[in-house]
Amino acid sequence: MTSKIEKIIAQLYETFEKYHSNLSMSGSPLYGDLEKWNQELFSKSLKDLSDEDLSRFTGKAITTWGNELDYKHFLPRIFELIAELRSPYEIWIAFEKLSLAGWKNWKEEEQKLVQEYMIVLWESMLYDESEKAASEFQNYFAVIAHFYPIFNDLLILWRLQNLKLQLNICQTL
Repeated sequence: MTSKIEKIIAQLYETFEKYHSNLSMSGSPLYGDLEKWNQELFSKSLKDLSDEDLSRFTGKAITTWGNELDYKHFLPRIFELIAELRSPYEIWIAFEKLSLAGWKNWKEEEQKLVQEYMIVLWESMLYDESEKAASEFQNYFAVIAHFYPIFNDLLILWRLQNLKLQLNICQTL
């Protein structure tokens, strides 16, 4: 992870720490294991939750388990895992939960931070030369392009990255 993305993640934890979730998080009455799921989810500190630990919650958040405030509580860790290329569920679903949580109506500071996370995540994907990033690039691009409000910003960063690559090639010749 880049230092930029680490900084944004730290800001996410700081900004969203005021949102608390608890062992009695509500869910669909059709889930007979809800109490067990809550216990499993709260058996670790937020920062210690793995992608596997958060997978079920991320997929069911807001629609059938938990609410907007619960999602806000887990959002920093979900975003951190996404930045580590270990999305706790399909990345599209994780971001769609933002829409279901009405993130465009959140406090301005929270909205800006989510947008900043998206653009820094995009920049991180552009410069990540790992095989994992290459295999995830298409998914991440589709999601960020859909949810980030100013598509042209994404294109500008992509073009800058391409120009830097071309410059590096020229310098090695």
